[in-house]
Amino acid sequence: LITHEHSDHNNEYLIKTKESTKTIRYKKLHPSEDEYNSTEVGNVKITAVPAYNRNHTKQFSVGYILEFDGIKLYHPGDTSKIDEMKDLTELNLTYALYPTDGEYNMGPEEATECANIVGAKHNIPIHNMNVTMDQLKEKFTPEGVMILQYSDTITLEP
Repeated sequence: LITHEHSDHNNEYLIKTKESTKTIRYKKLHPSEDEYNSTEVGNVKITAVPAYNRNHTKQFSVGYILEFDGIKLYHPGDTSKIDEMKDLTELNLTYALYPTDGEYNMGPEEATECANIVGAKHNIPIHNMNVTMDQLKEKFTPEGVMILQYSDTITLEP
């Protein structure tokens, strides 16, 4: 899933793929500034949602909601706090990821505000290259916080 065309988000050659791999670029599900669509790949429903900030325009960026096996996961792409996040509350999300670098996106404190608005069961900081683990633990404090080390894996459960 390509959220936007910045080089740190669209380098497909860095990913080991199979012949059956399907790539979905933001334009497929977000053909115009106010149109957000869904598709299905296998048993996964993928819905584009708004994502933007001073570094990422609304027209050329999206986040995604993935639904599979009773799980709803929000990957916001590169974004900051936006009004449309309040619309996600009604989805009863299981997991939500939040970029917390504080340079190109929101920082940990703003990500906490977003998590409190969205209301997912589990909240995971990502894209945190400018923030230490200690800073994340201190400043990213929503309910259901899950701070993972780079080598950590988790099993997603509904």
